[in-house]
Amino acid sequence: QLTDLKSFFSAVSGLRVNEFVMEKPGAETGLLDAAKVAKVTIELADGKKHVVLFGGEKEKGKSFYAMLEGAGEYFLVSDFTKKNLLKSLADLRDKNILGVDDDKDITKLVLKNEATPDGPMTFEFDGTAWKMTPPPAAQATLGASLTPDDAEVKALISGVRYLRVTDFLTAAPAEADAGLATPAITLTATIKGVEKTIVLGSVDRDSKVHGRLEGTEIYFTLGTWTRDKFKKGPVDFKNKRLLKIEPAEVTALELVDGGVTMKLERPADKPDGWKMTAPELVEGDLLDATVVTGIVTALNPLDAKGFTAKTKDEAGLSTPAFTLTLTLKDGTTRRVFVSDTVEDEANLAAIEAPGVDPSTVVTLEKFKVSNLR
Repeated sequence: QLTDLKSFFSAVSGLRVNEFVMEKPGAETGLLDAAKVAKVTIELADGKKHVVLFGGEKEKGKSFYAMLEGAGEYFLVSDFTKKNLLKSLADLRDKNILGVDDDKDITKLVLKNEATPDGPMTFEFDGTAWKMTPPPAAQATLGASLTPDDAEVKALISGVRYLRVTDFLTAAPAEADAGLATPAITLTATIKGVEKTIVLGSVDRDSKVHGRLEGTEIYFTLGTWTRDKFKKGPVDFKNKRLLKIEPAEVTALELVDGGVTMKLERPADKPDGWKMTAPELVEGDLLDATVVTGIVTALNPLDAKGFTAKTKDEAGLSTPAFTLTLTLKDGTTRRVFVSDTVEDEANLAAIEAPGVDPSTVVTLEKFKVSNLR
């Protein structure tokens, strides 16, 4: 299957001469023997044909001699023009090996990689949202089915949609040498109702990853940056949304930092404002309400950067460096515990809120912690 030929035909129809060669050139043009030169034959709608012959370089990497066959007229074309016209079949072959044109084409993904030795992760669109079935080992902590993190699913779908082959191999490699006998990644995508599977193996000396389209004899290579989009494990798809609190729902805040407790609440006579009740009473114009509003707004939403296997004790959260407690209009509370311990350039933290496991330790971006602290 050939790729979209619009750009190729555009190059043909937009062929422009850099300059005409007024004197008759000699052997340096490489055009004296028409049988030995590269040529492009252009047939018009009326059946008339034009043959463009390409010769040698006039100026290295910049311009080339060329002529119309039978016209006896020589001219110069740019290196860009020549490369756009002298395409090989491999150049024109469709690099979109999975044939995805739109995110909506994809309705199911089954991904197996080094992070899922006991079975694949399955992602399926149910008509309204994506659902994920983790492999058996991960179900103990993630559950048998979950709504995966929206950003991670979008990144995975984007990786499939824009997956492009770097090169097609003209001969099948030895599968053991190419890492395809026991592939590192197996991806099955249901696209427009049709299942297509690719397997990805080892990296060659040019830092390209070997691959094969299952059920065919099509072998290819692609970049490691493309392969890496499919290396994430089950925990990476865990929903990272921790809190989503409308600022107007918050009636009180308590911040404990370094042994100092600060309490703020909305005045009964001014529900849009704030006053401090501890460690001292501050209200009215003496309190910068925009700072408090910034804290509350930072929780709408609050997303984790990631998850860690550390316990709360190991993360320093048994005696957190910073604690934020929010009271909502319905009288319920939400609590954020933050440690000064850093992992992957982010603070370790824990949350007490409906739908969040209080024993789970997450990582929060440093700037998000600064917005709360």
